[in-house]
Amino acid sequence: MALADSARPLAPTIIPALLSVIRAFIAVPLPETIRVALAELSDRLARGWPPGAVRWAGPEKLHLTLRFLGDTQEDRVGSIAAGLDVLAADQPEFDLRLTSVGVFPNARRPRVIWVGLADEENELRALHRSVEEMMCRLGWEPAPHRFKPHLTVGRVRHKAQPGDPQWVQSPPKLGFRVEGMDLIQSRLSSAGAEYTCLHRASFARGASA
Repeated sequence: MALADSARPLAPTIIPALLSVIRAFIAVPLPETIRVALAELSDRLARGWPPGAVRWAGPEKLHLTLRFLGDTQEDRVGSIAAGLDVLAADQPEFDLRLTSVGVFPNARRPRVIWVGLADEENELRALHRSVEEMMCRLGWEPAPHRFKPHLTVGRVRHKAQPGDPQWVQSPPKLGFRVEGMDLIQSRLSSAGAEYTCLHRASFARGASA
């Protein structure tokens, strides 16, 4: 009997399929006029920095980040997209405008060059709060940093400093309508990040009075 038991074939080991993981974030897309104007602003700002000191964002990569998701299992994309559609169905369009140029974390150690946004009615902050609450319901941890609305136009290379102390210039006096939000996949390469829109949730209602 023992011999028969030892000769019995072993049950096959079932190895679960590895889930595909992507890097993703949620962002407000920018109209062409704003992206072109920001690219022209970046060209002017670049004159105050040594060549190669800043990696300037191309117009096709400019966006307004609402929530960085980080590593995301690909099978969660559908539930995130559905959640964005629910928010968008009751979200009015609203307006933002460009305000000023600044840096993170501070002028002594500039690492990120950004353009600020005026959100007089706090509609962008309310949208961000809704997205944040949705992601927490889907199992994400709360965002570690306070939301600071801005458009990143450049990233400063290690310890680089501007050559001209008066390099900061005012952005053009332009505004734009926020009409929806995108779920975007980010792929890192030697040429920088490459973005692919996985889903667009368009706001269904016009701007409130």
